[in-house]
Amino acid sequence: MAIVFQHFALYPHLSSLDNITLGLRHGLKLSKQEARARAHDVATRMQVEHLLARKPREMSGGQRQRIALARALARKSGVVLLDEPLSGLDAQLHAALRVEIAELLRSVNATGVNVTHDQVDAMAMADRVAIVNHGKVEQLGTPDELYAVPATLFVASFVGSPPMNLAPVGEDGSSVFGRRRLRVDRPVTLGVRPECLRFTAGDVELDWRARGRVALIEPNGADRVVHVELDTPGPRRTFAVRCRSGEQPPLDAAIELSCSPDDVNVFAGEQGRRLGTVAELGGELAMAGAQ
Repeated sequence: MAIVFQHFALYPHLSSLDNITLGLRHGLKLSKQEARARAHDVATRMQVEHLLARKPREMSGGQRQRIALARALARKSGVVLLDEPLSGLDAQLHAALRVEIAELLRSVNATGVNVTHDQVDAMAMADRVAIVNHGKVEQLGTPDELYAVPATLFVASFVGSPPMNLAPVGEDGSSVFGRRRLRVDRPVTLGVRPECLRFTAGDVELDWRARGRVALIEPNGADRVVHVELDTPGPRRTFAVRCRSGEQPPLDAAIELSCSPDDVNVFAGEQGRRLGTVAELGGELAMAGAQ
């Protein structure tokens, strides 16, 4: 196994090249020429070939982190442990190395185990993701599974940017979507992804609707994230809606949102376990037997 520590752990008296080749020569018993060739190859991939003659004190934190990554990946180990390896890098390099690390691990047929608080890194790099909350695995699955079918409220609120819109249902069946036919004997929460909500024209027939006011429009490249303050009694509640640039309503406009029952997730119980979608569960939800 190889490991990339969060705080570099480079030998301060050695050059970057020697830091990378030390384990290759003394651990893997490669010749000096073989070790240097492998170090130069990985350093070029990691965009640090110009740093090989420098010692750690002569480099920035981001440069030292890349050298530490190169040292681990140069071993071509079967398992590489990564402790938030991209945390000290600027945004552009962060995104580039995220792709490069994944490609390098695949090229050497290695399994990477990456601990990170950055959900974008986890979703982009991993074949399988474990979401951990207070030491407990909330869900283990592919990135698509975690996004489309979150097992708990915690996963739903953690995965996605913006995360899933969540709203509780009252004991009388009232919700941001009005009063629905929900027979409940314990708290229930509804969840809808921002891209599943649309700005409804008057002639569109969709079952689940909510009204509100456009409070904020957030540019996000080709997309816009529209924050809608909902017209509901009680605490202020805002839903995020993702749409294409140019499709958003004007700021402060009174609008109606709609979504399909297929896209409305239902969570229940103390752990907020997902029961299914409204469409899967039918028009009425009998909660007593749910786990």
